[in-house]
Amino acid sequence: MKSLLFITFSLTLFSCTQRPTKALVIENFKYSAYSWHINQEVDTFEFYLAHHIDINKSGHFVLMRHDSFMDTPKYFEGDINDNLFKLIDSTFRSEDFNADYSWKVNDGFLYDGFTYCINYKKTDNNYRKKIQFIPNNSPQQIKTLITLLDNVIFQATKASDSINLKDYSEQLKQLYIAESGPLPKLEKLPPTFEPVKIK
Repeated sequence: MKSLLFITFSLTLFSCTQRPTKALVIENFKYSAYSWHINQEVDTFEFYLAHHIDINKSGHFVLMRHDSFMDTPKYFEGDINDNLFKLIDSTFRSEDFNADYSWKVNDGFLYDGFTYCINYKKTDNNYRKKIQFIPNNSPQQIKTLITLLDNVIFQATKASDSINLKDYSEQLKQLYIAESGPLPKLEKLPPTFEPVKIK
């Protein structure tokens, strides 16, 4: 009987002293890479979402990635590790980032890569902040963070169901146009000249 009471007491004490489940300062965190490419068949720009990860406040993620340009997207899930968990918390606990660190025509260099977006909502308010950027122009904290996020995205192996990213892709398109301006108009190229064949 004494041993039964001791076990009950120990279990009660253990359950009271257990660490509470950890939760991010961020309610929901999204990170995406995207670009606009020219569809030469119809002479128009097309939006391309290269990869996307969505992390909830307990650190569970779902993601979509392409292993090569325009291939069939693949979907995965898992949990971020403690290092990434702490880095997200420390980066956004008392952050003061601009909304845009993307490429501008006046920047003085050419950029032919993805545009990125971090989109998050803190647990203490309903405001969602979006940061559009390219790595060259972004603060060091963001560069460090996306290096770890890219490792998660391209090393994930636990397959998941597909994610509907149509609405989110529309939001990214609107964000890009709002921050970077409208896409340039494409001039239609004249049909290729074919010499007359003489028989």
